[in-house]
Amino acid sequence: MAKHITSINLDEETERIAKNLDNRSAFMRECLRRWNAHETSTHIHPTETPKCYPSSKSGLCQICWPDGAPPHESWLYYRGQGGKVLNHGHASYHDYATEWIEEKAKENSRPQFSIEGIDTSKNQVDEAKTHPWWRRLLSGVRMK
Repeated sequence: MAKHITSINLDEETERIAKNLDNRSAFMRECLRRWNAHETSTHIHPTETPKCYPSSKSGLCQICWPDGAPPHESWLYYRGQGGKVLNHGHASYHDYATEWIEEKAKENSRPQFSIEGIDTSKNQVDEAKTHPWWRRLLSGVRMK
């Protein structure tokens, strides 16, 4: 996948926070995916089951897994229990144990970063502060 370099503006507080991240780019990509999934109800990695794959390289689907991912062994068991099952050459269909896998995800969960309530409107600028470029412009204008 091609990478695109983009810059963001941070204030002093968020700059200090960002310095604690080992990989800011990966963090931003994950935040953008979560925001997009929340805003557009877009699944990250659909499967033949009612749930997205919880260990996708694209991140965790917040629609399917709001409480975090289930253990991998539980996911494999879940996938094996539903859908089309062949028994002595006869196909039968079974519902996936969706409530069970959601419970396993809750048991395995750690606090998640919630995307709800984040204001994504235009930059909120402190009106009392003068931007550096404005100060430079004003410093060039001298009163006679």
